[in-house]
Amino acid sequence: MSEYSAGAGSRRRWGIVMGNLDQTDARYCFLKPLFVDGGIIFGLASREENVRDGLAMGEIGRLFPIPTYENIHLEPGRPTVELAENIILVGSSILFLKSNAYPTKGGPPLSVGQDKLGERLKKIEKECCYGFIMRGDHRAVINKVTKEVYRSQRNRRRDIEIDFAVIRRKLRCSSQNTVIVEGLRRLGTIGAAKVLISSIHMGSIEKALSKIKSFDESALLEILVKVTFHPRGNDGVYSFSTVEAVPLMIVYNHQWTYDLIDGHQWIDQHPWDIHLVVSGDDKPIAVPPGATESPVPRLEIQGDLRTLGPGVSALCRRVFATGTGSEEDVTRLLEVLTAQAERFHIELVDETPWNNNLKIVDLPIGRTAIRRVRMQFLVLLALCRALGRGFYCDDSSIRQFLPKYEPGSSAKSLTGQFIAAVPCRLREGFEPLLGPARKPKGYLQVDYSKKTKTYNLRLDRIVLVIKLRL
Repeated sequence: MSEYSAGAGSRRRWGIVMGNLDQTDARYCFLKPLFVDGGIIFGLASREENVRDGLAMGEIGRLFPIPTYENIHLEPGRPTVELAENIILVGSSILFLKSNAYPTKGGPPLSVGQDKLGERLKKIEKECCYGFIMRGDHRAVINKVTKEVYRSQRNRRRDIEIDFAVIRRKLRCSSQNTVIVEGLRRLGTIGAAKVLISSIHMGSIEKALSKIKSFDESALLEILVKVTFHPRGNDGVYSFSTVEAVPLMIVYNHQWTYDLIDGHQWIDQHPWDIHLVVSGDDKPIAVPPGATESPVPRLEIQGDLRTLGPGVSALCRRVFATGTGSEEDVTRLLEVLTAQAERFHIELVDETPWNNNLKIVDLPIGRTAIRRVRMQFLVLLALCRALGRGFYCDDSSIRQFLPKYEPGSSAKSLTGQFIAAVPCRLREGFEPLLGPARKPKGYLQVDYSKKTKTYNLRLDRIVLVIKLRL
C-alpha cells in the first residue's frame, strides 16, 4: 500500500491552497502525485494535426498553472524525452509504444517507446476491467468481466456522434504514477479530459469513492465516460463547450463498480458461482450470471470460499447447483460453511425513506465473541432455508454445527443456555434487521417449534439472497 493509501476521509486533510486549486478539491485529490512531485503530460503528434489530442492535452495542462507548477511539462511523444516518473498519457496508449506512431515526414518516430513505457502499461492493462479491442475495422471498449461492449456511433440524420473513453489511474508510492485519458476516437479523449478537469464530475466521483471502506488509493481506478457531439450544429469542430461528456461508471480494483447514473452504490461485478434468491415459502431460484440485482428489501449473504479447496467447491455445486447431493453431503456442507461463517459478509439492503437511493447496513453490528456465534447461527438458518430444512436444536447439533459457542457455568443444559444466549438475543447485533422487541421490523421471523425442537427462518417481507464464489 502506498503513501497515498489512506482512508477516504483522510484525503481531505492536506491543507489549504496550492496554486489556484484548493487541496480539498477532488481534481487535486485525483492527481495529487503530479501536484506534489511534478511530471509530464504526453500527447502524440500526428500527420493530420500538429498535436494529436492536443485540445484535451492543453485543457488538462490548465490544472497546473505557471509559475506554481513549472515542474509540469506538456510534451508531444518523442523518444528523446527523459520520461518523468509521474505521467498523464492523452490518447491511445498503444501508440505511445509503437516506434512508427505518427512520424512526421522524414522525421524521427514520435512514440515514447517500449523501453520506457512498455512494462508499466503492460501491468496496468493486465489489471484493467475496461479494455480497448477491435470490432471489425473499429475500436471498442469492453468490460472484460461482464463482456459488455461500447462502440462509437454516428447518426447523420439525427446529427449526433457518440464516443466512449476510459480514464485510468494507477498510483505507486511517490513515483511512477500513471493517469491515462483515452477515447475510442479523438472525441472520446476530449470528453474524458473534460470530465477530468470538471470539479462537478470529479466531485461526484470523489463522493462515490468516499463510500468505500478501507479505500486503497494504490488500487487501479477506471472511469467510463460517454461523450456526445452534434457536428452540424457546431460546424463539425470539437471544442470543450460543444462536447458533452458524462462519467457513467467507476471501477475500483477491477471488482467493484459504481453506476453514477442510476445505481449510486458499489456492486461486486465478479460473477458468483452460486447465486440463489429465496422469497416467502418458495423454493430457491438460481440467478443466471449478469442478471439484475434482487429487489429490496433483501438480506444478502455473500461468501468467498475459493481458498477452501476443490472439495468444498464440488460439494457446493452438488448441493446447491445440481441438486445431486446426498443427505450426508447436505449435512457436511452445513458443517463446513457454518464453521467458515467469518468468511461471509451479511448486509441488509433496503430503500431510504425517500425511495431515491438504497440503504445498505452491514451486519452484525459489532463483532464480540457471542455476536460472532449469532452470526454463525443466522448463516446456518439461511443455508437451511435455502436447502428446505430446519435446524434441529439439541446438544449434539450445537456441538456439531456451532462448536464455537461456549456455555457458562449455569446449571441449565447446553441447549437451554444456547437458546437463551443466541436465538432469544439475536436482536443484539441484528437490530436493523429484526428491530426492537416491542417494535419488530417484520422482515423475517426466527420460528421455533417445541414439538420438533427445530428452528426455521420465515421470510415475511424480505428476500433472502445467497451468493457463493467457489
